[in-house]
Formats: sequence, structure tokens, C-alpha cells
Amino acid sequence: MNRDYEQWRDQFVDRLQVRIGSDEKLKGRGNISVETFSHINRGSHEGVIMLGHTQSGISPVIYLDRLYESHLKGVPDEILMRGVVEQFAAHQNITVRVGALQDYEKMRDHLRIRVSGLEGNRNWAKEMVCVAEGDFIYSCYLSFRNSDGDHMTLNISKSHADEWKVPYEQVMSDARKHSREMNVELRSVTEVLGFTKDDRITEEYFSHPENLPEDEVMFILQELGSPVGASVIARDDVMQRVGEIFHDDYYVLPSSTMEVMLIPARKVDEPEKLHEMVKEINETMVAPEQRLSDHVQFYDRARGRMMNLKEYQRQKQELAWALNGKVMNRNRGVREDYER
Repeated sequence: MNRDYEQWRDQFVDRLQVRIGSDEKLKGRGNISVETFSHINRGSHEGVIMLGHTQSGISPVIYLDRLYESHLKGVPDEILMRGVVEQFAAHQNITVRVGALQDYEKMRDHLRIRVSGLEGNRNWAKEMVCVAEGDFIYSCYLSFRNSDGDHMTLNISKSHADEWKVPYEQVMSDARKHSREMNVELRSVTEVLGFTKDDRITEEYFSHPENLPEDEVMFILQELGSPVGASVIARDDVMQRVGEIFHDDYYVLPSSTMEVMLIPARKVDEPEKLHEMVKEINETMVAPEQRLSDHVQFYDRARGRMMNLKEYQRQKQELAWALNGKVMNRNRGVREDYER
């Protein structure tokens, strides 16, 4: 570990504890501690937590490597500490209590599905209640909100489910069920960017698919009220409905955990170029911790499933070869019968 980082960390944490001890909202609520956590897309990193300062007994994790990066960029430690204190204070009024966390029946309604990219998260996934499907990991998490509407989430590890004495499959099933209750939004990119002529905010395409603009190329789909809006792709009902609205198969560009971009198949002449688009977006516009995948997906309405575009193209080519072989064999048989 970097010695300069270790020295900065120790000094920062000591000063932070003093700062918290003098803060009106947090004074006397508990001590901070440094622990190592596994983070989606980022591996294992040290984070600061403050247990005991909330009614819930749970704490946000403030990752020290991010603070250190800001420190190296010249951000004063005083400003960094102020931000940490504000985050701890903002989570004081999460309503769930620590005892409730141990009661599965009380937690069941808070379960949701989170979608993450498979690449880079395989080790993290081994500890979680999750399933791998194609290029993605569908994992379970608990979602809470404070009185200000801010989210606090808790990833469900296998050890959580073991403490509940609930099978992993049941936890996944309940998480999928409650995710299906969340509202979703489908908007055209021109609406999102504010380019619509009449300045309307959105069209309710799910309720009024006839309003879908035929000249629009790209759409944005997300789960509303979710800290990981792209998790909507785990919902078969929504993906099927989008195909009905488009009256077409469609491409899924899963660059961000916040949302996914969709393009009806009839709008794309060279699908290979979509790979370059997603990769460029990820490298230039999406923070590493918010990246979902570099792999373009294709939703096949006939099969009712989404899959990696390259895999879909490979299967399509193999099917074409197989059908062509059958035609050639059939023609050969007809020619042989004629010659006889």
C-alpha cells in the first residue's frame, strides 16, 4: 500500500473523528472506523463507516481512495471532511432499525434487483445472492429512503441470506417481484436533451405507444426511483413491452448503470458500429463505478430474450448455414431423382 496514502489516511481519520465530535448533528453518536469493502466495478477498497449514528444501525461507506484522489488534486482536506460529515448526517433518519434488518419478513418489501457487468465483478459476485445471465450479474439489494428522498442501499450477501435462513432462490424471487412493482420510463433522446419543438418533458409511450415518433432513432429506458435505473433490463415484462411498442426487435446499449439506450432494429444499417459507440461512451462519458458493460445486446422478440449482439449474430449465421445446407441437400436429392 502507498506509504503516502497510509500517512494521509491516518491523519485524515483522526481529524475527521475530532470534527464529528464537535458537530451538532453527530456529536456523541458514535465513532468512525476504517474497514475494507468490496465495491462493484472497483474491487476491494478501504472505506470509512460510522455505526451507531443512525436509528437503523447501518452506515454509508465513504471510500477513502476517492477522497485521497481529490486530496492529490488539491481539494483541501477541510472540504473533504465537511462532505463526509454531511453524508453521515444525511443518513441519520433512515427509518429501518437494525433489529428489522435481521427479520426477513420486514425486509422482503425492500428487496430489489441490481444489474452489474459480469466483467470485473466475478469475485464480488461469489459473495452475493445473485445469478449471472449473459454479460450481466443480477444481484439482490435492500433499498431505503430517508425523509429527503435520498437512497441508501445494502447489497445482500450470501451470509445475509444465511442469517435469515432463507434460500438464495427465494431471496432472488422476492427481489424480482418487488422490482417489477417499480415504475419505468421510456423517452426519446431528443426529449431528454430538450430538443422537442413543443418543449414537452416526456411522452408516456408505455400508456400511449401511438405517440412514439417514427423519426426518432434512439430511446432511453430506466427504472424510476432507483439508484441503478439500468436494472430495468432484468425485467422480462418491460423488455417484452418495449418490443411491442417498437413493433420490432431492438439493440440495447448498456453503457451506464443509470439507464440504457435502445435503438429499434430497423433503424440500424451497420450494427457493428454500435460496439465502437458504446466503448467510446464508456471511456469518455461514464465514471468507472457507473459503467455497466461494453457489450451491445440484442433483444429478440420472437424468443423473448436479450443476448450479446455478437453471440446473436453468430447464432443467426450458423442457422443460415444450416438452412442453406438443407436446401443444397434437398436440391441434390431432386437432381439425383431426375437423373435416375
